[in-house]
Amino acid sequence: MVIASSRFRDQGRNVADCLEKLRAALAAAADPPRPRRPTRPTRGSQEKRLHDKRARSDKKKTRGKVNPD
Repeated sequence: MVIASSRFRDQGRNVADCLEKLRAALAAAADPPRPRRPTRPTRGSQEKRLHDKRARSDKKKTRGKVNPD
């Protein structure tokens, strides 16, 4: 990981700025991630999924060998 800074005209203050950036990055990484709140799919999305599933099933049922009779 490379941290660079050119905010100031002298090297010492830029080094201090880089160290502050590093501290901020470490502090942000140390915070635990927010827990996920489980959600449920909406009624419309469930119905759409089932409708598409039935349509796909019907399409596949029509496939197959042609009967020569």
